[in-house]
Amino acid sequence: MILEELAERPFDRSLRLVWADWLLEQNDPRGEVIALSSRDTLSLSERRKIVTLTRRHQRAWLGPLLAVADVKNCRWVGGFCDHLALRTGPSVKLGDVGDCFELATVRSLSTADKGTVPHGMVSFFERRSLRNLRSLSARVVEWAQLDRTRLPFQLERAGLISTRSIEVDLADLGAVQCFRAEARCEIETRALVNRESIVDFARAFSAVQNVVERFQ
Repeated sequence: MILEELAERPFDRSLRLVWADWLLEQNDPRGEVIALSSRDTLSLSERRKIVTLTRRHQRAWLGPLLAVADVKNCRWVGGFCDHLALRTGPSVKLGDVGDCFELATVRSLSTADKGTVPHGMVSFFERRSLRNLRSLSARVVEWAQLDRTRLPFQLERAGLISTRSIEVDLADLGAVQCFRAEARCEIETRALVNRESIVDFARAFSAVQNVVERFQ
C-alpha cells in the first residue's frame, strides 16, 4: 500500500519517512539512507555512509529497472533513483518494463551513446510512472522514435548525444518536433565542432534559448 502511495507522490517527505520506518523495522539499509537523507544537516561520516550503502545496494533498489539500467552511471538522491542511465543492445527490452514505483522518482534519463536502439523504446517512454521526467538525453535516432508520441512528461531540458558528424546530426534533428518544443537544448559530442554550426542550429530552433556544447 505504501509503495502505491509513493508511486503517486514519490517526493512526499512524510510518505518517504513512513516507508523508511517500515524498512528499518525489516533491517533494510535503504530505510537508514532515506531517514538520514531527510535531515537538514549531516556529518561527514553520515554522508559517507549514505554513499557507501547506496553503492552496495543500488542494484537491488533498482528493482525491475536493473534489466535495462547502466548501473554505474545511474545517480541516486536520498535512497531513490534520480537519474536513470539506460543500457543498449538487442538484449535490452525496454518494453518489458511496466509502470513501476522505481520509475516515479526518475527526473533525468540518458540513453547509451552507441549500439542499437533498445526494443520497446516508445512504449517505455509512454509509461505514466515517468511523468516526473524533466531531462532527457538521447541520440537523433531515438528522438525520432519519440516524435509525435504522447509522452506523459514535460521536459525542461533536451539533450542530443551526437555520435556522428555534429552537422549531420543537427540536420536530421531539425525535423524532430518533440525536440524543437523544449526550452533548453544541450549537445554532447566527442567530436570537434564548428561553432558556426552550433550558432546556426540555435537560430533555426526559435524555441531554444540556450545551446551548450559538452566536449567529452
